[in-house]
Amino acid sequence: MMKLIWLVPVALYGQSLQVQPEPAADGHSGTVVLRLDSPSGKEPVALQWDLEFAATAVHLDFANLTAGEAAKTAGKSTACSLISREKRDRFRYRCILAGGVSVLASGPVVRIPYSAEQNGKPGHYPLKLKNGLSVSKSLKKDQMKDSGVEITLNK
Repeated sequence: MMKLIWLVPVALYGQSLQVQPEPAADGHSGTVVLRLDSPSGKEPVALQWDLEFAATAVHLDFANLTAGEAAKTAGKSTACSLISREKRDRFRYRCILAGGVSVLASGPVVRIPYSAEQNGKPGHYPLKLKNGLSVSKSLKKDQMKDSGVEITLNK
């Protein structure tokens, strides 16, 4: 069984990016959904964020991420790349969601499959979203508050 603790971010500049795990019934896999909340008239055209997690316990499958409904509707795509290994087991990936000139409405923007690593131990593991940025149609850059969740893995 997988338990989740949601940390709801307080929006800066009227926008927030939230991490919402959708665990599978097996207790050691699921999907991480990133959801944009943006007031009408302040929708961004692009987003950037970092995801930090314990790579010895949780595997985020960036090769098989898919666009969420809000990104699909706006014709956006997402690319993520490892930018640092902080400590022995702490990985940080930077993701950029962009493409075209359509704005992103509120809703799911990306889905990333995850699973327990083969040698991972049951426990509570934070998944942190940091350094979130949005870019408006007028090319104004706004920073978003960090957020995250705790994923409980059972093997």
